[in-house]
Amino acid sequence: MKPGSLKKITLCVILGLFLLLVIAYFGRPLYLPDSTIISFIEDKISSETGYLVDIESGHFRLFKESTLNNIVLQDSSQTFSASLHRLVASFEILPLLRKRLVLDELSLDNPVINISSSSSLSSAVVQSSEHSSTVSVDSSGITPQVDATTSTLPFDFDLPIEILLKKLNIHNAEIYYELIYDSTFVTANLQGLNVYGGDIFVQDVTTSDIRFVVDLNDTLDLSYESPDFTFQSSSPVEFTLDGLINSQKSILSFSSCFTPQLYITSSRIDLPQMKCNVRMTMSGFDNLSLDSLNILFGDRSHIAANGSMEDVWSEGKYSLTIHDGHLDLTQLKQQIQQFTSILEQSAALEDINLTGSLRLSNTNFTGYFSRKYPELHGQLNWDLININLDDREIGIKVDNLNVRSQISGQFLPSDQYSTQFNAEIHVDSIDYLTEFTDIPISISEVALTCQGGVNPQMKMPFLNVAWRGNAPYQCDFAGNISCTAEILDISDPLESPGLSIIGGSSLNDIPLEMILPEHTSGSLSLAADFNVTGLDDVNLQLGALCPKLSLKYGDKVLIIPAFTTTSNIHAEVSRDLKNISAENIEIRIPSYANASFTASIDSSRNWKVDDLSCDLNLTEVMEIVYPMLPPQLAGISVDGELGLSGYARGNLNDPLASLSLESELKIEPANLNLPYYNLTLDSLSTVIEITSNNKTVKISSRMNIGSIAIPTLRPQPYREASIDFQTQIRNYTQYYGGSLRIKLPEIGLQAETFFQPASASGQLPEGLSMDLQFASTTPVTLLEGLITSGKADAEISFSMLPDSIYRTSGIFNTDSLNLHYADDFDIAGLSLHIPFDFQVGKAGGNFTIIQLQNKLYNLDDPVRFRTVQHLIPTSGEFGSFNCSYLRMMDHELTNLDATIQVKGNGFNIPDFYSESYGGNITGSLAVGLTALDPDSLYYSFIISANDLNSAFLPGADRNADKEGKISAFTNFRGQGIDYRSKIHLDGGMKITRIGQGVADNILRFLDPDQVDPSIQTYRRYIRQGWGVKVFSFDVKDDFVYVSVTPTKPPITKPGFFILSRLVGLGKHISFGRLPLRYFLNPGQTQ
Repeated sequence: MKPGSLKKITLCVILGLFLLLVIAYFGRPLYLPDSTIISFIEDKISSETGYLVDIESGHFRLFKESTLNNIVLQDSSQTFSASLHRLVASFEILPLLRKRLVLDELSLDNPVINISSSSSLSSAVVQSSEHSSTVSVDSSGITPQVDATTSTLPFDFDLPIEILLKKLNIHNAEIYYELIYDSTFVTANLQGLNVYGGDIFVQDVTTSDIRFVVDLNDTLDLSYESPDFTFQSSSPVEFTLDGLINSQKSILSFSSCFTPQLYITSSRIDLPQMKCNVRMTMSGFDNLSLDSLNILFGDRSHIAANGSMEDVWSEGKYSLTIHDGHLDLTQLKQQIQQFTSILEQSAALEDINLTGSLRLSNTNFTGYFSRKYPELHGQLNWDLININLDDREIGIKVDNLNVRSQISGQFLPSDQYSTQFNAEIHVDSIDYLTEFTDIPISISEVALTCQGGVNPQMKMPFLNVAWRGNAPYQCDFAGNISCTAEILDISDPLESPGLSIIGGSSLNDIPLEMILPEHTSGSLSLAADFNVTGLDDVNLQLGALCPKLSLKYGDKVLIIPAFTTTSNIHAEVSRDLKNISAENIEIRIPSYANASFTASIDSSRNWKVDDLSCDLNLTEVMEIVYPMLPPQLAGISVDGELGLSGYARGNLNDPLASLSLESELKIEPANLNLPYYNLTLDSLSTVIEITSNNKTVKISSRMNIGSIAIPTLRPQPYREASIDFQTQIRNYTQYYGGSLRIKLPEIGLQAETFFQPASASGQLPEGLSMDLQFASTTPVTLLEGLITSGKADAEISFSMLPDSIYRTSGIFNTDSLNLHYADDFDIAGLSLHIPFDFQVGKAGGNFTIIQLQNKLYNLDDPVRFRTVQHLIPTSGEFGSFNCSYLRMMDHELTNLDATIQVKGNGFNIPDFYSESYGGNITGSLAVGLTALDPDSLYYSFIISANDLNSAFLPGADRNADKEGKISAFTNFRGQGIDYRSKIHLDGGMKITRIGQGVADNILRFLDPDQVDPSIQTYRRYIRQGWGVKVFSFDVKDDFVYVSVTPTKPPITKPGFFILSRLVGLGKHISFGRLPLRYFLNPGQTQ
């Protein structure tokens, strides 16, 4: 063919092709309209994805950009939808001939993605999925190019053509999420998302090149609404992601700035601005390097880290290292307080001051996440720096807390879990005000070290903790604990096989004078050691060391010698730690006391103490307390053992109502010496039993005494005494009666007292009754010099009346009683029946006898006495007094018979009769008290003596003439009880109808040594015929003044009769005064 023809043919072909392209370009809308293409696209996407697609309109051009408008994509359940305002794409035709799709530009305007979820829609989706048919995708056009044996990527692909996107624009994208569940609504809305890209090449995994930029500068809206709580957030967000992805090396740079603003129940919360910068490098698609990660929270908290991932799609090996992390706790507390203030729970946080920070450094984690069992290894280093806490609500203050801690090991998989950790804690000071007392507890310079770990499969776990510091009052403390086991039981650590917990703690040199400065001095050290090999084997040993202890009480100081105490406790604890049973609890204070018992407490807080045994060495204890005793107990000595045994039950929820106990207190053998009281008890044994049940306490005791020595009462000790006591107390506060029985068999004495119950509102008994009995057929010495035989008894009742008045009443009886007191007093055949009733109250702050009787009448004339005798008070019961013989000093009475009235403040004998000195004596007697004081004793008696033979008077001459008869009327009044020192008597005696022989005998009685010249002179007158008309004895100021009224000689003696008429002796003759004691004890000299 000619060259010219070839050129023509070629030109025609080109022109023909051009003509065909022009016809196709301009004629395509005729045979393939835009609506047909849109329908094809909708059907194809729907069949391949199952989503419903709706495209409102579009324009397709071969050599120009194509546009789709208002695209809507949604699933059948309406849980997901996406809308696009406009999609613009332009591509080149010729590269398609080389299997290459070149898109000059792809633009998406205002795309919107809506995702909604609810409980009802979720159910519909499940049901729909169960009945939907399988959708098959024709992948015959895609041929993998990567060897399956070497590729580990889950998204391996090989497109039949190459795709080159020269420009990508996604403008103003929006993502909206909605969750509806019951009455709860959750929404999230992100707007203003932009994506830019260029020169994006995609064919297969190994030949892809993607460049893109994502930015956002708008708001993130969140909301949560429920019937109880409403939450909203509209927070500014700045976001930039710059990426380069290819098969050789990918680089991603990410930076963001997020300023959270929350609205909760109409209240705004401003959180710190969060900034994040990330740079990642990826080699291929299998290895990822996190070159840098920096997160900043506000201006005071941050995290800086890097890491890597290798073989992402196979082994999934990763590593993360945190170089520096810092969390400001003050900032954290402020943010938490904003939330709690809205929830009206910020009151507690407002009282808390918190400063300091948490720091992470050189913390790294490595592992694998793509394996069947992911692995995690790591080392965590974290520190608490300069923590200061002041919580005024609970009363605790911490100054400068610093913690350095490290944890390392394998954390996953769980069956290979093994870790080791250590920590060091230092605190400058901790102050705590307890809720039980107002005493603050302060410790300082606290240092604590902790080490622990566990091997794989939880084998051989261990924990070691040691601490030390300064306790309150300038003392120091220290301690340690070590825990080991064969295998750690995570569900119940205390049941771990081979569990062993060993440790101890001590508190040293506690200065007691700083705790109780007014009462103590010295130091005390406490220690506790424990050894636990299981819940059924808990052993504790408690100890105390006191090198010196002084107790102060007023101006007295009790010095306790150095002593140590040890306590051994073996206990069993239930698995839930709510039931504790302790056996063989032993407490020892060498030389002083020993105690042992068993105890338990259960989950209902029921407790019990059994097998209690306690011994106390009284001798050693008394050596300590001697300096504290009052003067009355100076020189006391006690020796013997005190033993306590019994059991107790109760419940901590109601300690008093539930208390039930039974105890026995024994003191034997013991001796007690009280020199001040001249009292000695030998062979003393005491048993006290106490039982409590239903708020009622019963106490009973018995004391046996081998001998009681009271030298002031009698030289010989009393033998075989016993004391029995019983009582009840109800509701632990109200006394409810009791009895006291005292026996002295040696002297035949027995006393029994019954206490009446307390009043409804009182705590003391309203009264008591006493029964005294004496019976001895042989003479016994009750007191020194007092010898008694016979029988006697008394019944006494004591009761409390209104206005603090105490009433005592009763009766004293004896039918035959003989008394002998030294050489001063003898009674034989005594028979008494004496009722008594008197009251005692307070007057002027002192106890005194009230209802005082009228003063007794001082009458010198028996006739006048009888006329007013009826005026003397005679209220009260009358008793009787009889005895066959009564001797007082040198004076004797026989056949004494009297009526006695005891009432008020004394007693009266309105009438008595007795035979004495050959005659008889009659009269009345009154004795009383104005106060409870012997010196207040007053007495008055009126006596008439008839035909007393003066020859029978002590010291009288019984051979005198027969004119020795005395008849007298005497009235005495006095005060006091000791006639040898304080007696005060007023009164006198007049002897009338007296003969010369009687007068001479009386004068001899007054002057037994015949040395008084006046008495001897008048005796000579009597022998010459003078006589005595009246003998007068007047008592004043403890002296007896004696005088006589003389009578002249009878006419039968004319010489002296005449002489008396001439000389005369006067109307009265007075002799010298005589001490009153001479008459009461005439054996003494004047």
